[in-house]
Amino acid sequence: MARTGMAGEGDGGAADGRAKDVATADDVERPVRLVGRLPGGVLSFRVARPMTARDALVALGLSRPVIARAFGARALRAGADDAGGEALHERAPLAAGGVFSLTPQVTHHAGPTSDAPVTVLYEDWFVLAAEKPQGLLVHGDGSDAETLTARVQGHLARQCAPGAAPVAQALQRLDVQTSGIVLFSKLEEFQPLFDRLIAGADGARARKTYLALVAGAFPAGRLTLRDPIGRDRHDARRMRVSATGQAALTEVTRIGVFAPDGRGGLKPCLPADDASRGRASALAPGRYSLLEVTLGTGRRHQIRVHLAAHGFPIVNDPLYGRLDRGPLAGAGLMLHAWRESFVHPVTGEVVSIQTTWPQRFPRWDG
Repeated sequence: MARTGMAGEGDGGAADGRAKDVATADDVERPVRLVGRLPGGVLSFRVARPMTARDALVALGLSRPVIARAFGARALRAGADDAGGEALHERAPLAAGGVFSLTPQVTHHAGPTSDAPVTVLYEDWFVLAAEKPQGLLVHGDGSDAETLTARVQGHLARQCAPGAAPVAQALQRLDVQTSGIVLFSKLEEFQPLFDRLIAGADGARARKTYLALVAGAFPAGRLTLRDPIGRDRHDARRMRVSATGQAALTEVTRIGVFAPDGRGGLKPCLPADDASRGRASALAPGRYSLLEVTLGTGRRHQIRVHLAAHGFPIVNDPLYGRLDRGPLAGAGLMLHAWRESFVHPVTGEVVSIQTTWPQRFPRWDG
């Protein structure tokens, strides 16, 4: 089962407060399955085979400290909710088909909140995807600058009773001039599952695709860039392609090539080499290429470094390229996190997220 777009806080629970099973893409393989969520944030789970209460939390992927805290707080109870259910100890047996409830604990302190609006692209009980505008920090930098995290925290606070809001924790970073999708965890018990997903630690990785506009006529078709990336010894702000760097994988597909239209904008064009020989053209002055870029790894500045190293710096990249003096002067870094998909580590659902088309990017209709 796939989910796209915005998922409301009420999804997954019946209107009368009874939990209902949440269908997943791999129910047969999951030893513990989410049943639903009840008022007060209580989560219900069903076990597929006999196991102890501790084994059930281990099967969910919760860490040892989280498991110890859950039992210490008597947060695990028999039955579909915590109203009158017996508190379970670590070795309490659960029969096949048995249901238990878990009341999430809030031990982290929320940071600053903001009343500024935030574009929420997807939200469920565990994770939220927000769209970061260009020029906005994800995290605080020690100044009083506005952050996306504060806007997300404000969004969560407006949904809950005072003091009951979950604490938003950014799972990803974007450079301040990069716009697009950023994932946030909402429940600290389950954040390590999403951390491992982002890191690709369990063999599954979130697939994130960017839009990039580069200088020059990029080769047609799909290119796979595998240059290792390391730190630049001469400039602490920069990364560089280095034989001793970390492995990096970037898949690049050209969407189209553009040229100035003489009116301060861009128009689609077909490079001469493509028209005559059906293949790539070299770097061409006055040309811009719109690319779809998918990350296979998550190195710092990976897309910017890989594209610049191959002679196609992202437009308006002050570190790895140069500022545009043509129609894109003042448009900022032309990089946008456009799409993201992943298998939800708690529910097993396939989640697909996409932003609207960023206004500063040209559209290709060729």
